[in-house]
Amino acid sequence: MKAPAFSEGAAAVRGGRSVPYWHVGDGRPVLLANGIVGGPKLWSSEIAHFADGYRWLTWEYDAGGIDTDNPGELIERQVGDALAILDAESVEQTAIVGWSFGAKVAMELFRRAPRRVASLVLVGAVAGNPWEHRSIAGSVLPRVLRLSNRFGGALESVMTRAARWPETSLWARRLGVVSPTLSTELGSELADALGQIDFERVRTFLRAMETHDASDVLHAIDVPVLVISGDRDFASTREAAEHIVRSVRGAELMTVPGGSHFVHAEYPELVSLRIEKFFRERGYADAVPARRSSAPPPPPGDGPKP
Repeated sequence: MKAPAFSEGAAAVRGGRSVPYWHVGDGRPVLLANGIVGGPKLWSSEIAHFADGYRWLTWEYDAGGIDTDNPGELIERQVGDALAILDAESVEQTAIVGWSFGAKVAMELFRRAPRRVASLVLVGAVAGNPWEHRSIAGSVLPRVLRLSNRFGGALESVMTRAARWPETSLWARRLGVVSPTLSTELGSELADALGQIDFERVRTFLRAMETHDASDVLHAIDVPVLVISGDRDFASTREAAEHIVRSVRGAELMTVPGGSHFVHAEYPELVSLRIEKFFRERGYADAVPARRSSAPPPPPGDGPKP
């Protein structure tokens, strides 16, 4: 099933900044807080699955002007932008699907505005420092970031070119970085995203993930929570997923054998059906749109498509 196209971005104004966002579908809102790379196309199957009865909202993270010595400010900005988007859409309460960095945004959004959150689906999530858990990411990524700082554009140029080689996708599957079930189309989409990566931007986001800790808010979360994790996730280990589930009363965990950090793109039907079951059983079926009646939604804007 092909996902419907996102509508042109409208703009929510916050603090003098224009916040572009995109929407598709009609019905109960689902706010998609994405990861650092990949964009909403990696969620195309899930969006298509929920095309009837749900309205997806997403946006591109803005890091402009963020003090790199205060990376925690980055997550705070994304939370504020998300709330501005909900206000612009007249959404009183929403389910949030947060992947990777977006899971941090989702947990922090609950901390700031718990009444705006109906439920949380956290994919590839870590509450604290992702390097604390024994994983490939914890061993390799910090070193890669240090090398990229030391050698500047040379290393980044090599890594960017390597991401575009056809053989890279093949070896990523063979080495278990991604599952062999990842479609060729989405594999190409991911490779393209990695090939265009802004390493300075990624370093800023990863520093924010490293310093931000949502562990203290987990015990306060009183909405339904579903954690989805791949057992081959190079960034979010099973230990990290279980920590969240143990800390949140009534939280559910689905571990996908063979799934990596991109489990939602590798096993989209399984992930979609599990989220559907979660919404149905935990009171977020597609019966009634959760919109404020006092304000109409804004007209479409001219923002670019994600």
